Amino acid sequence: MFVEKGASKVELHGLCLNKYGKLEASSIDLNNYYKSDGSASLPSDSYDERSRNLVDTVREVSVNVTGAEVVLNAKLLNGRDASVNLNINIENRDGRFHYERQYVNRYF
Repeated sequence: MFVEKGASKVELHGLCLNKYGKLEASSIDLNNYYKSDGSASLPSDSYDERSRNLVDTVREVSVNVTGAEVVLNAKLLNGRDASVNLNINIENRDGRFHYERQYVNRYF
């Protein structure tokens, strides 16, 4: 599993099991679901006028997989480190990453 920052997206790539037990390559643009005000990142449906797309507010991103936990780590433009557990909102649906909003306030 890895994360890639491009000019217009921050994309998570990995392998997911489908309903037949086969691995399928999958990716999801995290920029669609996470935003940042430059000091913290949060799910994009928690709108704040100061929030901007994740790709515009991070210098670098990486993903760390430990057991069942998948954590997105980011270096924000202001130099602060931030992280979020992607397992809270990203799930495998028949071999594809899928974002499902959980109503838990989780800040990066």
